[in-house]
Amino acid sequence: MNDLNVDDTHGGIAWGTEKYYVTAPGTQVPDNWPALIEQVTRGDPETLKTLPEKVFAFGLTLDGDHTSQLNHALRLALIKATPQTLDALSIIDHHQAGKHTALIQRFNTDSMCTLSVGFYYDKPSAFRYYQKATQVLKNSKYKNSQHCLWLMSKTMEAFNEEEQHGGIKWGTRFYPEPATAVPDSWPTYITQLTQAEPGAIKALPDAVFITGPVLSYEQLVEFHIAASIALMKAPALMLEALMVIDAYSGDNPRIIQHFDTYTVCGIPSAMDHTKASVIRYYRQTKQGLEKTAYQNTQQCLWMLNESMDEIMADAARSNSKWGTLTYPTQ
Repeated sequence: MNDLNVDDTHGGIAWGTEKYYVTAPGTQVPDNWPALIEQVTRGDPETLKTLPEKVFAFGLTLDGDHTSQLNHALRLALIKATPQTLDALSIIDHHQAGKHTALIQRFNTDSMCTLSVGFYYDKPSAFRYYQKATQVLKNSKYKNSQHCLWLMSKTMEAFNEEEQHGGIKWGTRFYPEPATAVPDSWPTYITQLTQAEPGAIKALPDAVFITGPVLSYEQLVEFHIAASIALMKAPALMLEALMVIDAYSGDNPRIIQHFDTYTVCGIPSAMDHTKASVIRYYRQTKQGLEKTAYQNTQQCLWMLNESMDEIMADAARSNSKWGTLTYPTQ
């Protein structure tokens, strides 16, 4: 380095214009790695904005597991914060053309959009991710969005072909992955579900898969009431959503125990309502369900009838006190 200083003093060095990012020898991950992964996973805009510079600083020092963690976090961010994620990938794509090839290949658009979810998630989850990702990319006008979409399509075609020849072993993880806390928007979602808004019902499986495992008892009761009201108001839409939940392939028993067709059709929290209100709810919901012809229609009707018989029998036997809540009318 002293020789460089001497040469520079005599005008013997023509310094370049590119940035050189220095990483301490032996460094593998930054101290705030768990926080960084969490922020990228939820699509935090500020984190994604500064991510390329962080990648340039420590990207080549990451081992395989940590590289996979960051790749996976970026794939989840692609759905939650599509513009910001594509921006970050574009910066990495064009970093010092011709140099740091190994770094760019680890974290660029090609790497993120050439899906490895088939080896990470189980088959239904992999396709669920692919459908969401393609939807947001089709709606994006960023220059690398269509290239990403093309890569995903080609990868899924390859997965399908490999599976036909028995050459692919799917992963075991479930998508979407559960949250670590109930989001601030949860009360708004419950209101929308109670009103049987189509968008809220369509989002029901994701709401259950992501937030269901972390709901408190009180929030679970609140959800059950909202879902049962939505079933009365929009039986067809609710049955469709419940079929997705019934097909849950993850390993959290709480999902099936508290959110499937049997549970929602079983008049949950009935004794918190007045007797007249429960009877009215039962009649209206039954009439609506009888007009549908879904795979789980008869299952739901059977559970509704069995639950109503049991509720009335228990009330007569034990002289139970009915609640004060009332179900809304259609």
